[in-house]
Amino acid sequence: MVQLGITLFNADGEVPPAHPEATTLQPPAYLNNLMVTPCTWVFNFQFSLEEDMYGENSIALLKAAGADFEKHADIGIDPLEFGSLLITSGLVLSDDVHWISFHGGYDFAYLMKFMWCQALPNDEESFQTLVQKYFPQLVDVKFIYMDLKKRHQANVPMNPEAASMMSRLNGKGTLQDLADELGCQRFGSPQTCGTNAWMTGNIYFALRSKIYEGQIPEEFYGQMWGITSVGNPASATMQQAILALQSGGGMNGTNVGGMNFHSGTPSRDGAPSTPTTNPAGLATSTPGPQGSHPGMGTFTPGAGGIFGNFQYGK
Repeated sequence: MVQLGITLFNADGEVPPAHPEATTLQPPAYLNNLMVTPCTWVFNFQFSLEEDMYGENSIALLKAAGADFEKHADIGIDPLEFGSLLITSGLVLSDDVHWISFHGGYDFAYLMKFMWCQALPNDEESFQTLVQKYFPQLVDVKFIYMDLKKRHQANVPMNPEAASMMSRLNGKGTLQDLADELGCQRFGSPQTCGTNAWMTGNIYFALRSKIYEGQIPEEFYGQMWGITSVGNPASATMQQAILALQSGGGMNGTNVGGMNFHSGTPSRDGAPSTPTTNPAGLATSTPGPQGSHPGMGTFTPGAGGIFGNFQYGK
């Protein structure tokens, strides 16, 4: 993961107020000690183009958005230190905190890796159990959209608002497509994870209000597009290519199936610290960035939002 964007929302889809009401602070003298409260944070992690594995297209998008990879390598946040602070932040291991993502399978895998400091489980069931422990309330906007798309294509009855929206989208389903359709405004460059975090949260609340009458169905919680919903297995050629890359088969810079791979130099425990932007032979429907939205990390469009209650302390 190169970057992580987080936007905070409350249960009504509101971001923290930039300034509190004067009447909420006692004594009023505290007003002189306050500063503007941000609603969105971007965390830039240690990442080396010389040592870490990466997808060429993803790096090109991040560079176009202004990512400074020299600074990532020199002064980027240590992922394991970030993981230790995340565990004690109150944002994980809590039923009161809801995480919102867009195509978030890889994002949660990376965050789990940061916090768990061990190899992730090899099977999906064990991985799901682990994610459920640390992120007991998570929802993936991409998963919600794909469910609507499948129902619309199968002519399953849905409310008029949902049917009309899916007809207008006509199969399109990027983060920007949904934002345009739902009237969600973007702030900042589309190639940055902070603005994608903001927009993912706004899309979620717009869907909840306009399509689901104020309540996202419970069955969508715990689902991650790209993990709990995959397409057909990758081709034998793709599987062999990925395995050759992982075993150091000399594929650096090779184009396979339209994807350019750079393996980097093994840097942590004799293995690359960052996987490619595509699954290791798992499924062709779990790619990295789609369109022009690299998102939360290098590999997933969109970003995460969290909602709870906001309160200014003394």
